[in-house]
Amino acid sequence: MGSDTLHLLYDAENRLVDVKKNAVSMATFVYDGDGRRVKSTINSSTTYFVGAHYEVSGSTVTKYYFAGAQRVAMRSGSTLNYLLARPSFASAQDKSRLDQPDHGYQRRACFRDAVQAVG
Repeated sequence: MGSDTLHLLYDAENRLVDVKKNAVSMATFVYDGDGRRVKSTINSSTTYFVGAHYEVSGSTVTKYYFAGAQRVAMRSGSTLNYLLARPSFASAQDKSRLDQPDHGYQRRACFRDAVQAVG
């Protein structure tokens, strides 16, 4: 009956850069010179981030839409999900998707990603 060992490694700027479970790397994170996350690899799935508006994971492109500083919607592939109430400017096609469950979510923090990676 062994127990799992979780090791979190941070860089000099106190940013999470590596997550290991039982000495096996489960997640890594890379940052640019301004401290923004530009790449994450979680369980061999790599995602590239371009600012707060765009990310690429495999062949899936995800775009985020903002009203001022508030994120209001995201498009993953061809699926549009509203993160707030239904906007009045949505097209009829996009409104029909609002009644479907929202299975997409924004990875808000590396730590949450890491916890999901190691289960």
